[in-house]
Amino acid sequence: VKIAPRAQGASEKANYDKFVRCVLPLACRPELLGFGRTRAYSGLCYSFVGGSRGSRIDTLTDHLQRGDATKVALVLRRIFDPMRDTWYSPALLRAETDIARRYLNRHFTAQRSTAKAEAALRACAARYFSARHEDGRYLIGGLSFPSPRATLFAPGRKRAYRSCIIHGDLNSDNIVVADDPVGVTIVDFQKTGRGHVHEDLIHVEASVRINYVRDASFGEILEKERL
Repeated sequence: VKIAPRAQGASEKANYDKFVRCVLPLACRPELLGFGRTRAYSGLCYSFVGGSRGSRIDTLTDHLQRGDATKVALVLRRIFDPMRDTWYSPALLRAETDIARRYLNRHFTAQRSTAKAEAALRACAARYFSARHEDGRYLIGGLSFPSPRATLFAPGRKRAYRSCIIHGDLNSDNIVVADDPVGVTIVDFQKTGRGHVHEDLIHVEASVRINYVRDASFGEILEKERL
């Protein structure tokens, strides 16, 4: 049972009905068995995810933090193969006109917030890669990179793309791996909708890189994720 603020729970229920229940195979998703609301909260009752005989059920994050990256290959077979033929399939592609506008609306409140995000990125690049900032560009060793903000959100610049159905928050916390029977299930559909397939792929890759750190403390992992 998942309890969420009323609006968020209602949004997840709508996303599940529209994008998950009739499109994604049951083998890689839970079944939504019931839904209810109070004035403040929504409750979603999902089918049990994982083994049926008391076996251990972990997220992909749990496996990565134990130093076990073998489950990544399992996730690719059990999740991405079916999604390639369903959510990401050519039959569901739709032409869109402006991918930069999508990212602005989804991840930022205004142009000012993009500047704040880039300042945080610049600090991380300096800390982890000894990056220097000169004439609006980033220098790392002998490589020079343009400002992501200027590249993506320049006024009047539109870039067409093709959208598909995406999970929207496909990180390793939202991928459940069960050993008995062997299976992989994705959970949490609050942000599911249409977008570019790279969004799902980047979420997975980033969370794998963040969490597969040998001998790292929880505090170190949390700090990296925050940054």
